[in-house]
Amino acid sequence: EPELPQTFLRPYFLMLLADNERVEPERALSLLNDALFELRGTTERFCEAEILRVRGGVLARMGQHDLAEASLAEALASARGQGSRMLELRALTDRARLHGDERFRAQLAECVASMEPEGMTRSLAEARRVLDSAD
Repeated sequence: EPELPQTFLRPYFLMLLADNERVEPERALSLLNDALFELRGTTERFCEAEILRVRGGVLARMGQHDLAEASLAEALASARGQGSRMLELRALTDRARLHGDERFRAQLAECVASMEPEGMTRSLAEARRVLDSAD
């Protein structure tokens, strides 16, 4: 496999660090914003949707639900723009978890139904748990 230059990998590693439960939310948010800034300075967007999704989770834990929703909506748009159903599933799962709103749960259920025939994954199992939790 070809090696990716450090400039392409750094945002991914910043996201991984920010997603560590031992990192304070404010520090995690700073790392994720840095990751987005660096990522958007390149032509590569391979982890943009995940950075935005993780940022939405951090914002939700900080009680900033409007900003969390905006970040998750942006993650969803990025995943769809890349044509990545798995990243879309992950963003929809977090969005449904944040809201508990039937509209978001319906979108998640539709995504899960379209992906389940391909086989169960950890992300699908998590999405299923979120759907089952409100039943």
